[in-house]
Amino acid sequence: MNKNIFNNKFRQEIDGSVFNIFGTIVIEKRISKVTKAPSLVTFGFAKNLSTTGFINGGHWLPYGGVPCMPPLSSPPYFLDTKQFFVGDGLLKYYISNNITPPFVGDDCSISEKNWKYFKDLFEYNQSFSNRYYINRTIKPDVDVRDYIKRYINKQSLTLGFDTEWSGDERSALSYQFSTTVDGSDYDIVFYPDHNFSERLKLGHMLYFIVNYLFVGRGFVVKHEGKEHHKNPSYKTCQILLVAHFGGVDFSMLSDYQELLSYLDYSESQKSQMRHIEKLVKTGRNPKTNKNLLQSDLDILAERYKKIKDNPEHSYNLIVSDKHCMYTRSPRIYNFWYRPRKARCMFNIDIRDTMKLAPPGSPLASLGQSLGISKLDTLELDKGDNKPVNHYKSHMDELLQNHPQFFHDYAVRDARISYEWYKMVVSIIGDGLTVSSISAKHLQKNIREAMESYYKNGVSWSNDVVGFDIEDHKPNYNSVSHTRGLFGDMPDYAYMGGRNEAFTHGLITGRTYDYDLRSAYPFQMQCMRMIDFDKPPIVFNKGHELSLNDWKHFGQAGFGYVKFEFPENVKYPTIPLKSTKTGLEGTPVFLRTGEGLVSAPDVFAALHVGAKVTVAKQGFMFFDLKRSSEHDHGSFDDIDVDNDFIMHHVGFGVRNMIKIRAKYAKQYGKKSVQAQLMKILVNSTYGKTGQGIHGNTARNILNNETEVIPFSRITDGVIASTTTALVRSVLGLIMNYIDRLGYTVHSVTTDGFISDFPWERMLEIDEYLSGISTVFQKVIKACWGETLDWSTGKGSILEVKHIQDEFFFNVKTRGNISLDVGKPYTNPYTSNVENYDGVFAKAGYKGDNDFKYLTDYDKRFKLLNQIVNRNGALIDYQTDMLSFREVKQSNLKSITKAYDSKEDLEKRLSMDFDKKRMLLPREFSNIKTDVFKSDYGWFPTRPFENMEEYEYNAGIHKLFIGKDHCIKDDLTFTAYQYALNNGFPKYKRVNEKKLTSDELVEHQQIAKKYDIKQYLVYLLKFPELHPEDDFLRDVEDFSRKDYLDLILKLDGVDALETWKSIKKRTKHTFDLLTALEYDKRLKRFYFNTYYYVLSEESY
Repeated sequence: MNKNIFNNKFRQEIDGSVFNIFGTIVIEKRISKVTKAPSLVTFGFAKNLSTTGFINGGHWLPYGGVPCMPPLSSPPYFLDTKQFFVGDGLLKYYISNNITPPFVGDDCSISEKNWKYFKDLFEYNQSFSNRYYINRTIKPDVDVRDYIKRYINKQSLTLGFDTEWSGDERSALSYQFSTTVDGSDYDIVFYPDHNFSERLKLGHMLYFIVNYLFVGRGFVVKHEGKEHHKNPSYKTCQILLVAHFGGVDFSMLSDYQELLSYLDYSESQKSQMRHIEKLVKTGRNPKTNKNLLQSDLDILAERYKKIKDNPEHSYNLIVSDKHCMYTRSPRIYNFWYRPRKARCMFNIDIRDTMKLAPPGSPLASLGQSLGISKLDTLELDKGDNKPVNHYKSHMDELLQNHPQFFHDYAVRDARISYEWYKMVVSIIGDGLTVSSISAKHLQKNIREAMESYYKNGVSWSNDVVGFDIEDHKPNYNSVSHTRGLFGDMPDYAYMGGRNEAFTHGLITGRTYDYDLRSAYPFQMQCMRMIDFDKPPIVFNKGHELSLNDWKHFGQAGFGYVKFEFPENVKYPTIPLKSTKTGLEGTPVFLRTGEGLVSAPDVFAALHVGAKVTVAKQGFMFFDLKRSSEHDHGSFDDIDVDNDFIMHHVGFGVRNMIKIRAKYAKQYGKKSVQAQLMKILVNSTYGKTGQGIHGNTARNILNNETEVIPFSRITDGVIASTTTALVRSVLGLIMNYIDRLGYTVHSVTTDGFISDFPWERMLEIDEYLSGISTVFQKVIKACWGETLDWSTGKGSILEVKHIQDEFFFNVKTRGNISLDVGKPYTNPYTSNVENYDGVFAKAGYKGDNDFKYLTDYDKRFKLLNQIVNRNGALIDYQTDMLSFREVKQSNLKSITKAYDSKEDLEKRLSMDFDKKRMLLPREFSNIKTDVFKSDYGWFPTRPFENMEEYEYNAGIHKLFIGKDHCIKDDLTFTAYQYALNNGFPKYKRVNEKKLTSDELVEHQQIAKKYDIKQYLVYLLKFPELHPEDDFLRDVEDFSRKDYLDLILKLDGVDALETWKSIKKRTKHTFDLLTALEYDKRLKRFYFNTYYYVLSEESY
């Protein structure tokens, strides 16, 4: 490895006007690992020229050669074409002698058009009227093919980018870039000299990298004497910056605001705005030399506003998840590289690896997948007697005390970002996000799979979805009359996956966390192809739906129904949404109801015995295409079920699943290749639902709230039917498990936790096969498996986690087991396999100390907090500002200012959520070497109807909002009294944020609330009073005595409250507050009177 350190003296010799702002630049260069494949050489002849070419090493048939010419074995020194097509002389020889190189041609590295374009630029660069343009000598190790592509801007310079800083104001410590160019890995670190500049400009650093470090490699910097280049399409060096959570790093650049200004307005718009500003400032028209009238100024102001409010490229920059940042297309960044003397242009494009990786993946996990482990500072903390993770949160001290470690630590982040991006591109291709890449793959796979079945190729609008997208909005009447009849009904029927907890508390015995294999892509293949040429199948009001109304399990249909499930059905299968404020958007599964539904949900309902009747708005199915009616080509048997053809999207995702399975077998399930294909195929479904619900996002460039548009593959029919098919399968499985006497404790989108034994798992597949043969066909097509009891293969399910002795079921997406890496014997293969227990934190994030705990310690700490809670847990909200907030206020910090850690606190309920009705607690306990509890567990039932759900949800919100919890028999009883009598409204406030007067007023209100609940308890609920209530045993203890006691305790005259309670028959009731006040009052009475009596006796 070569390391160069540029100091101030050397930089000043290069260009004192630029590089005196840098402190130190460290450049590390290593030979990259290159695999050299053997190549074959061919000779060919054509009119007026001869060619020699290689059929390996980056190009194929030589232009002008004879394809059928027998190839000869190449000499050893021709094993790598990159060792052959190098050097300045070779390229100039081709140009000066008008020879077309062997790597030029339609099927080669360089097309004829691009070769001609390059020659024109190379020979006649002065025609650009750019006096600073320099034609440089090619470096001897540069492949001329790469040089040509870079020169004509067909190949970007890709740079991984990262920064390190310290303190709340983010004092810049280093800026690092990583790349691989011409067979060598480069890591470049800029250390600012704070005597000159605290933060560095991106333009200056890129200028150094391109114009000095990579000079002669084809990355052309074009300079411009004027401040604003004349031609917006001016070609110049294209740079692709790749960061992880990049907005954080980009806001560390002193010129990031300038960079953003080039990402929104076009050059024409900027020119117009400058012209208007000049006119307004002078107040004169330079053409007529006359003063502008007020009406002229008003017109100019309106024109200026119109331009400013409508930047041409405002959609170019996307910022999501606070700081994920990426661009739709490159934009020219024109900056001063010699202040007030010369400007420079780069074509900047941005990617963020956060959006090109599994959701929520930290950079460390990406590095681990690549075999690049992040350095850990724990040993340094320990060696220097620092607290745990001290250096990680004090990077300035790490730089000062361990500069080499700091350097190695810093460059790894930029290197990981770069290598991850290159890996993504090599496996699934380039794109802004995995979901956007998945959309391209889906359409490409459909075209390729369908080309033998459609004479003129398959059309997405005509054949797949039946409508056009115009201006990012659907026109459902543009293509198919049938699709137009459904209109936006499928869009309104679209809702998320099934996420519910069915129990709360300590669940003992062995349980399994089962996953549906590739749930959404799997069900896309169960969906059947729609025939848009046929009219819909319509059912009118009053028709009682039956399974005979379905042609196939995967048939799409939508409409309004009334339904009723038998009382013994534990898991109803039809979701509805409430329209009540605060509850809208959350699907709830009721026993009875009426509303808009998708056909698969009704299909499952009929299978478990529900009665479903069409409501007045009607219900419609799409008719299906039959293989027997298809004219062009015969479909594979495995793609046809009962003569109904798999939907187009099934063909689109199947190839992705096959590639994922291939990578999993070849590289391992957790390999980068397999994981990328997993998120690619799973992202496909999500892209079909983009924009349906009209969600909005803030545009970072124009600061406008905008509706997220439809994607190229958005379709309410596909999105709604796919999610409904997944819910339907889960509903069928869960009710089957219940009928066999087992329990499902939780379901989350594509899996569930149950005590159903692993060794009986294939019984579920046999049950589903009795409903439809399509499931086994999909498994056979994707994984080449059939149902096999000897191996356990061929199942729609797979075991993801195992909980050995117990786990704690908290709520939806809240499940905690203490098992980590425990061995189990596979009941089918007898192999020993290691499994973790489930660990879903229900939204809990914890403080910094929690984040650095081991996996087991996190589980143990959170479990103990939940079991021993007395109300909501204390969690911590993020203190990170959004990129928009940083940009708008031009802040250096990215964190909100808080006076203390307490200001970051937020309350997080770990009680059962309100999607089902809690039933009385049942006994359960556990005692191990590390944990013991007799918490018990609460079963649940579905709500009877929407009214019961909405009422219960309202009471639940008030009850939990008062900082109560439901964890034992007493608190459950208190909740039941709240349901029966209503719960009083109580406004919870943060007392630390109140003034002294406000605090006194709030405390007085709180006292009156407590007293009222106690008096309601005392006067209206005698059945709750204990038999040994000693206040009631005190002789002649009257109303006056109670009121005097309350007055002495809290200084509140409660007479009117007493009278009001006695007069009214119904009262909202907070039993837990009443009991707490009862304890306080008795304690006060005992301490006051019994103590006095004992003193007097003495």
